[in-house]
Amino acid sequence: MDPNTYKFLYDWQQLIGAFLGPFLAIIFSSLSFYITWLIGKWRRYRETFRKIEVHTTYAMNSTVSMQDKLTSFVNQAKKLVADIRGITNPNEFALHTINFPALGEIHLFSEAPDIGVRSYFLHNKLLWAHSSTKDLNSILGTFSDGWSHIINLNNRLIDLTKDTPNPTFQRGQYAENIEIFCKEIERFSNDDLSKNLITLSQIKIYNEMLRQSYFVGSYNLWKNEGLSFKYFRTYSEHKAFSRNLESIERIEGIIQDETTKLLSEIEERHKKINNI
Repeated sequence: MDPNTYKFLYDWQQLIGAFLGPFLAIIFSSLSFYITWLIGKWRRYRETFRKIEVHTTYAMNSTVSMQDKLTSFVNQAKKLVADIRGITNPNEFALHTINFPALGEIHLFSEAPDIGVRSYFLHNKLLWAHSSTKDLNSILGTFSDGWSHIINLNNRLIDLTKDTPNPTFQRGQYAENIEIFCKEIERFSNDDLSKNLITLSQIKIYNEMLRQSYFVGSYNLWKNEGLSFKYFRTYSEHKAFSRNLESIERIEGIIQDETTKLLSEIEERHKKINNI
């Protein structure tokens, strides 16, 4: 080979090597940084699912515990009513009472409004559960005062009728007030707390579907909410449908069997604890 040609090729090789070396270093460094960022992002996303699981389970347990406490109080109050109505002495006033339990509050996932999940269904259910729990805790805080009001009202009725005693009337009013109070607590427990349990159960079940391995969790999200030939063939169809309640109702239907099973297990436990 001609020496000049050899020198020319050698110089170009050196030039290309000098250029590619730093360039490839930058490429591999950027790629490594991006992969590390993706891994960190997925770990943070997994941690979000874990937090949802922990807080949802805590909220479910505290809701069931609240139902147990309220049922126990109602059972005692009904026995109190039976004792009052069982008094046969026409001159005997009813002064019987029981203590109202310290209820506490249902666990509130305070981060729920700001937590980031890709699921429209899960995000909305978390917001609904957060709002519902705040309302339920506000109502629970009034029950103790309501019971104290019934006791004070009974004592006041006795004081007002001391000049013209009418124990039979007093006992009837006292028993009736307790019964009305018990009916409201039962309605609250059976309706309001149970509805909150349904929402929490749906969150728990769907969160577990998305919390699985990356590919399984991503597939479940795509299958139920993503662009697909089964539900949404275009982005505009997906966007329009995901902004109404039909999309939430559809997913509720998908997890209906699992939700029903979980709620049945909770109900059986509640009955067993309270001997219902």
